[in-house]
Amino acid sequence: MDTATHELLRYAPPAQAQAKVCVRATELAGAPIATGDTVTVLLGSACRDGARFPAPDALRLDRHPNPHLAFGRGPHACLGQPLHLAQPRATLPHLSRHQAGLRLAGTPHREPNPVLRGLISLPLSTAA
Repeated sequence: MDTATHELLRYAPPAQAQAKVCVRATELAGAPIATGDTVTVLLGSACRDGARFPAPDALRLDRHPNPHLAFGRGPHACLGQPLHLAQPRATLPHLSRHQAGLRLAGTPHREPNPVLRGLISLPLSTAA
């Protein structure tokens, strides 16, 4: 389940972008970035980088290794990562046991936010 969870996070990361302030002058792909410049890091795009992930637009639940950036990295990584990983560990095994009977019972609704992605509701039912 952990491998599948990380692939789902890579495929549809909850945070799409993150703003950072450059702490020292650098260059990225030939573009200079000065100390103090704000840079927007597109995490969702990085998780689909074809140079890093073979078949980046394919959902492969057995993808390994999976160096996605869904939670960021380093000292500014998401503090909620342990909780976010605990949720699918608790629910996916139960859902997988009942997957044959699960049906979409309505329209899924997404959070209307261009930076943070997620579902507000996902109505499911079980076949009788």
